[in-house]
Amino acid sequence: MARNENWSDEENSVLVNAYLDMLRHELQDEAYVKADVNRMLQGVLGRGRGSIEFKMANVSAVLREMSFPFVNGYKPYPNIQASLRDRVRAEILRRHDLTDLAFEAMTSPIEDVVPSVTWAEGLPPVVGLSDRVAAPGQRVGRWDFVELEATNRALGAAGERAVLARERALLVGAGEHRLADRVEHVSQTVGDGLGFDIRSFELDGSDKLIEVKTTKLGSHWPMVLSRNEVDVSAAEGDKYYLYRLHDFRPESVKFYALRGDLREVCDLRAETFQALPSARAEVGGF
Repeated sequence: MARNENWSDEENSVLVNAYLDMLRHELQDEAYVKADVNRMLQGVLGRGRGSIEFKMANVSAVLREMSFPFVNGYKPYPNIQASLRDRVRAEILRRHDLTDLAFEAMTSPIEDVVPSVTWAEGLPPVVGLSDRVAAPGQRVGRWDFVELEATNRALGAAGERAVLARERALLVGAGEHRLADRVEHVSQTVGDGLGFDIRSFELDGSDKLIEVKTTKLGSHWPMVLSRNEVDVSAAEGDKYYLYRLHDFRPESVKFYALRGDLREVCDLRAETFQALPSARAEVGGF
């Protein structure tokens, strides 16, 4: 029978090491089987499959707090044992090679999607920032990987081109060839200050303004929004769409779409501030 008491430090250590080994496989695009890892842990720890799955989800939640990539398929669950959080943080600090692999995965370019790419639209995950940030300063190590991936211009451009081609194909498929010809990649033709990347059209000819956010990771990975994007979404209302591409690969793309004011459809939190001294500042010497 599986035990019900709290997990010991030793048990947490065994599970975290198994989890991070799976993460290493994912970052290197190596195949592995989660069920095999779970069965191994059942034998070592004497705990049930569900208990191990739950704890794996806790590890994902800790890594997301730290803005560190986590294993796809283990949806972060934030009810975290303090000693587990400590163990995850310690292991990430110790495993410099894992941080290097994550850096390479989040900054490497990616090929454009193939013409036969499979698109799979899903529902957005229901999760708030309160579920992912335990306290300020949770990041451990050299990088905030959410911010780092957001600066991967090659990945972002590949996602935008994929959406551009899809929007044109959808309009052509509906017989709206003239509208398809007018779809514009405005972040390239005008600049990236408009607050959206693609100007497309609804079938009735009304504007469809699309901001594209792309990640190689899963749907629960956070994204970075600019103040301008938020403000434009509020001004444009239902004309504004955010397409979140996730699990992005040349042969397949998963995505969900958010429509309207981003202040209403996203849980937003300012992580940094642009600052200059104010008139209220006292001038002091050294």
